[in-house]
Amino acid sequence: MKRSTLWIGSLLLAVAGQAAAAPTACVASGGTNCPARIPDAPQDPLVSTIEVPAVSCPLSQPLLDVSVGITHSAVGDLTITLESPGGETATLLSNVQGVSGACRGSDVSAAFTDGGPPPICTSLIASVGGTVGPVTPLAPLLASSPEGTWTLTVTDAANNGDGALDDWSVDVTCAPPPVATPALPAPLSWQALAAIAALLAFAAFGALRRPRTSR
Repeated sequence: MKRSTLWIGSLLLAVAGQAAAAPTACVASGGTNCPARIPDAPQDPLVSTIEVPAVSCPLSQPLLDVSVGITHSAVGDLTITLESPGGETATLLSNVQGVSGACRGSDVSAAFTDGGPPPICTSLIASVGGTVGPVTPLAPLLASSPEGTWTLTVTDAANNGDGALDDWSVDVTCAPPPVATPALPAPLSWQALAAIAALLAFAAFGALRRPRTSR
């Protein structure tokens, strides 16, 4: 995978309409073990960390996206998990299936976000790419403050393919506060509509009976 295809992430803070950014991509911010080789089984998995600065979202609940760039000859062998500074964990990718068993496609270049479509094994390079949903939700990882050390763990379950973690990033975005929708007036009952119609009819009848003044 060329370096130009790697995901470069940033931490976006949107508070009261103002935005500020701080780099949280592993390579850009000096994270550990990136880029780094992913050991084959039965060796220990690759563990990489990123330090995320303080985030303040006083008006809204923050949203989390995680981008991962991996070079690997058999994506179906990989399991990728993420741990927040508070100790909550989520699985981003695990045992992606192809047409006949584990995906034999190459490389991962994906942004994981809650609500995204399930990752699929394609014939493209990267085999798993674009915006996809994680195996388990990311939202619980924001149960506590996102400030601190985030840990990505990449496990290769087989001993028949070589690979490397090229870069990864954590993006915490302050969502805009919800816009209050004005309440619509309650619909009139048929009795009220009938009363209004009767009043209009009475007024029209009175206007017709009012004598005209001659000039």
